[in-house]
Amino acid sequence: MSELSSASVASRGVWWLRPVWLATAFVLFVLAGALIFPVWTSPPPVAAAASAPQGLPWQVKPTAEGSEVFGLLVGQSGLPQAQARFGDNLHLALIQAIGTKDEEAPALEGFVERLEAGFVTGRLVLAFEVDDALRRKAAERSPKREVGSGGRVRQLSLAADDLDVRNAESLASQARLVGLSFTPAARLDEATLVARFGEPAERVTGAGGEVQLLYPATGVAIAVPGANQSASRVVIQYVAPGEFEARLRQPLAAASAAQ
Repeated sequence: MSELSSASVASRGVWWLRPVWLATAFVLFVLAGALIFPVWTSPPPVAAAASAPQGLPWQVKPTAEGSEVFGLLVGQSGLPQAQARFGDNLHLALIQAIGTKDEEAPALEGFVERLEAGFVTGRLVLAFEVDDALRRKAAERSPKREVGSGGRVRQLSLAADDLDVRNAESLASQARLVGLSFTPAARLDEATLVARFGEPAERVTGAGGEVQLLYPATGVAIAVPGANQSASRVVIQYVAPGEFEARLRQPLAAASAAQ
């Protein structure tokens, strides 16, 4: 898929390729290169709450079965809702690591190159959960395959039949949004993030000085580069609070142990 450039894939890592996708993200985010971006500044005070910016990264609302952020319900929304939210800015592909066994199903993910979240801009990756058999069949029908991310992953575009939400058995109709990953364009420090998201329930420090701020009540984990990782950027991940342990905390512990 031409829209999913190699540079774009490299910027977001390949953690979606694993059953629990944070494990690779924890390691890769500190390795990703970055351009020089402006500092994330606060907007001027507003006179009335009604005119306050909406859809900001820290405006996360827990729900009975997930969490609401960026106009989507993580843990509940499907591909049709994501397409309605982002329109042509949402690009979809099946992603598979080079060297992966043929019998392993590729991951289904979406990518928004530039998301305007209130007064904050950044890149957004969406992870979808779909039956393995459906993803394998979709991979077989893919009309185009490309190698991206420095030769580390293979991108497979989706056939029209797999994107047909009118077909109850299609890939698109059965996909469930299970995770979001937002990389702000601005450089952020831990103090700024805590001021916005609140005090985390837990901090986990990696071997390279990177810090994970964990917010299980809202399903948020924020990876903050260490002082010696100036080329890296913050990565904010969102999952349903009820899936926080399996999708974020456990993979994080495994990645820390591996380091």
